[in-house]
Amino acid sequence: MHCRKVLFSLSIAYLITLFITVLLSVFAIPRFEYVGHIEQGCYLTDAMLPYVECRGFLGHSIVKFIFNLPLQLLYLPVFGVISILRAPWLILLALFAWSPIVYFIWYLIKYGKNN
Repeated sequence: MHCRKVLFSLSIAYLITLFITVLLSVFAIPRFEYVGHIEQGCYLTDAMLPYVECRGFLGHSIVKFIFNLPLQLLYLPVFGVISILRAPWLILLALFAWSPIVYFIWYLIKYGKNN
């Protein structure tokens, strides 16, 4: 029982992280056309598939991963299905990325009435 609450708390933290990164990506991170290629910081690219690019500071790869997480929730399932024969691990990554959201919903349905 305790393990379920810990997993539920982790899924809440995951959802809060997603929510904050979406808000920051939309309102706080500048777009490529406004900053160009900056030496230090993050910007939203204007590539065919948009993503956040970060560079020039300690931990930029971790920040880049966190800011691109909401986009990965969309890209991984789509590209996983398209390239199922060449890259089947993309489906597994998509399942891994979506599992906290699914667990959160499952927990609310199953245990939400009791708490």
